Amino acid sequence: MGRTKINITDIIGLFQTDDGSLPDIYVENLKPNDVEHIYHWVLAQTSTSGKLECIELKTDQTIHVDYFDAIQLHNRGIIQVFRHSLEGLKINGHELPCLTFALEGNGEFSFDYRMGDEWTIDMITSLFDFLSHIKILAPYANIFRCDEGSYDNPNEEFNIAFETYYLTNKQRIAAQH
Repeated sequence: MGRTKINITDIIGLFQTDDGSLPDIYVENLKPNDVEHIYHWVLAQTSTSGKLECIELKTDQTIHVDYFDAIQLHNRGIIQVFRHSLEGLKINGHELPCLTFALEGNGEFSFDYRMGDEWTIDMITSLFDFLSHIKILAPYANIFRCDEGSYDNPNEEFNIAFETYYLTNKQRIAAQH
């Protein structure tokens, strides 16, 4: 029988063991308007600015759009899915190591991260607060982690640790925002 409770300290190796890969944290089971709302909240936590370079579907040409318009433009069939780094993402006063946001399609997106020593317990805790806030915005969201290229094989330890953290802390996190 597997463990029913896993703490952040139990999964630190999923963040600190730098093997050169970029693990993914998926957020799925969302309505398109939820994706837009969450994406706007995420952007508001960053210092990301300027224009997003993306591909226009009609012309297959590169165009530049405002970050805050990107999800709506994708939902209207104007641009392809896109990805970009989240510069200066701050949660609870901690600037997280760089995450990349990737719109995977309607109703889903992901974050990837580079593993390394900068992922301390405080950083992982702030990441879990960040993901918990997303789950508060969309309680039916399915949030899970996979090794790079292993979408069909979610990491059970991470998923249990996050779910335990979320259930324990969701009232505190909801009160903060």
